[in-house]
Amino acid sequence: MNNKLTHYDSDPFKEVEESLKKGNLKSARDKILTVSGKGFNSIQRSRLANLCRRLGLNKKAILLLRPIVRAEKDSVRSTPDEVVEYAACLAQVGAGKEALDLLDGLRVQGPKSQFLHRALILFKQWEYQKSIEYLEKYISLSGDDPYSQVVGKVNLAVALSASNRIDEASLLIEETLAVTKDNDFNLMHSTALLILAQCRIEKKEFEAATSVLKAAQLFIPKSQSSYHLIIEKWNLINLLHQRGDRSLIGELVKVQHRAKEASHWEVVRDCEFYRSMFEKDLDRFKKVYFGTPFHAYKQKILSEMELTSEDLGSAFFFHPPDEGSSEWTGPYIDVEAGRVKDLVLFNPGSKIHSLLVELVRDLFCPPKLETLFSQIYPGEYFNPASSTQRVAELIHRLRKQLLTNHVPLSVMAVSNGFRLQASSHDLPIRLLPDAAVSRDTYDLRIKKLLENANGQCFTAEQAATLLKISRPSVSRLLNIASDRGQIVMIRQGWQRYYKAAA
Repeated sequence: MNNKLTHYDSDPFKEVEESLKKGNLKSARDKILTVSGKGFNSIQRSRLANLCRRLGLNKKAILLLRPIVRAEKDSVRSTPDEVVEYAACLAQVGAGKEALDLLDGLRVQGPKSQFLHRALILFKQWEYQKSIEYLEKYISLSGDDPYSQVVGKVNLAVALSASNRIDEASLLIEETLAVTKDNDFNLMHSTALLILAQCRIEKKEFEAATSVLKAAQLFIPKSQSSYHLIIEKWNLINLLHQRGDRSLIGELVKVQHRAKEASHWEVVRDCEFYRSMFEKDLDRFKKVYFGTPFHAYKQKILSEMELTSEDLGSAFFFHPPDEGSSEWTGPYIDVEAGRVKDLVLFNPGSKIHSLLVELVRDLFCPPKLETLFSQIYPGEYFNPASSTQRVAELIHRLRKQLLTNHVPLSVMAVSNGFRLQASSHDLPIRLLPDAAVSRDTYDLRIKKLLENANGQCFTAEQAATLLKISRPSVSRLLNIASDRGQIVMIRQGWQRYYKAAA
């Protein structure tokens, strides 16, 4: 192959694909960076975008496909393959809602990969149980293609394991390992071994887990630091289960620090949880619980700690970026209401208030500009030329308003995202169990509210009683519904009523 790929080659991506499957990611990345995509047909564009995404070059793929998928001229039509690849890239940068909307538009048409990408988007939301049907569909459509079969089965095993179907996951992985090894699918082989090791740990088969983790290490290129971090994490967790040696916690902290430096946020979250478990540190556990937006993950860690949500209290008081306590008697920042005591900082439901809510939605993974855009401007299409700039301007406004109101918080850029930093421990942020509900949860609540109202007027108090949430939470919910044009507010004297929009 020439150093530079062109659309004139009979298969310009063959060597890149082979390098990727064998785990030679640097070689594949170097080759794909030489490709502009200019003059490519729709099939070549889709393949180029696919490879860019798999190599972490999402911006390149989005810039390649957006002019086609979001074309303003009727004469420009995207193919289902292009739509799927564009949706997959959006999901990778954090615009999962728009990605799912695009995939919903395909319905049953389009390539089999749409089912895989639906599942992977659900993975990011910890909705593993929901992903299983899509992965089974993907596998059934993969025919005799060994790589597609392996990708489907390995991801299905992940979903089964996370759904506590450990025996099924183990059997599926054991069936798949021979195929990954015989075909030199090194990266998938090491991933499959890693899942098998987790299953062994779940079943308390610690010696077997040790052997599997050692085998997994052999198939990962040295350049794949993220995989090595994950294996180190599970090695230490396995040893802690076996030995109960608290000195190993120090090694787990080192892995957590390296994961933070490398922006591997789910490793950071998991290390914090296992530190709380092995140190029997309830406040640390509460930080993980209240600072995680994924309901299924919360239920998993509650089960592992043999706790219920009632054991954790009604709130957690957080001092960004890392400290917190369930005990606090002084003033605090009420994020849901956008206020400190009687001082209103932000109008609930406003864009700047939504930004503050998103910055405390997940205490472990700092949201990127793209993710913030997707959450703050639901229903709008992501545009790499303007969307991130709009969020950057909103962050500037938030910083200015915090400073003006003498709130000891600042918005700091970290890695590719943003998080809050406190300059004082005198004014923590109060986190509630439902303070980080997803947009999908809002949709369900609004739907329930409107169905129950049946066209009649209702008050905020009635909505809070029906939905069993706090007044600040229901105020924010009603503001979102109003912004979306789903409800209207009617004043009668001092009383406010709400009604479904006509």
